[in-house]
Amino acid sequence: MNTVWLDKKALGERLLSSDVMCNYIPQTQWPELIDFAWDKGKQQAAKYRGQKPSDLALEKDITIVEHDKGPRQIYSEFYANRKRLILNKNCIEDNFIKKNRKYLPDDSYEAVRELFIAHELFHYLECCDPAVGITFRQRKVVARRVFGKEWKVGIRALSEIGAHSFSKHLLDWPAL
Repeated sequence: MNTVWLDKKALGERLLSSDVMCNYIPQTQWPELIDFAWDKGKQQAAKYRGQKPSDLALEKDITIVEHDKGPRQIYSEFYANRKRLILNKNCIEDNFIKKNRKYLPDDSYEAVRELFIAHELFHYLECCDPAVGITFRQRKVVARRVFGKEWKVGIRALSEIGAHSFSKHLLDWPAL
């Protein structure tokens, strides 16, 4: 099953456990970290409730590019420096829609593309709206101690948790 259908706890745990910093994050901190990222996505979605993600992208001057034959394992990407959102139509149709049809309220590509646009729109907000800020940089973990100094790094999975939450709350699909 795709992570998009998991509840907050399961999604957060799956994403945190696959983060490269996983071994440095005490498991006792996981619930707080998941709640932080989830709530951030939810709060941002509340600001745009009822708006269609593709319309929001256009409103924010984000170029949406759809590739018919993009990388088979990548659904979508966002490039902040270009304000460009890439959708890989073949991957979304072949790897997402076909495998998740029973969960989708509408399995047309046009409806499902909004899910991916919403996800990448959150990453846009992180990069381009200083009031939002980059989620993974807002909570850090000690990766190394050298001569009494701590080297802290961000937890990239937090941005993904926030993007999933944003998508779920913005679209308000029953299955999400």
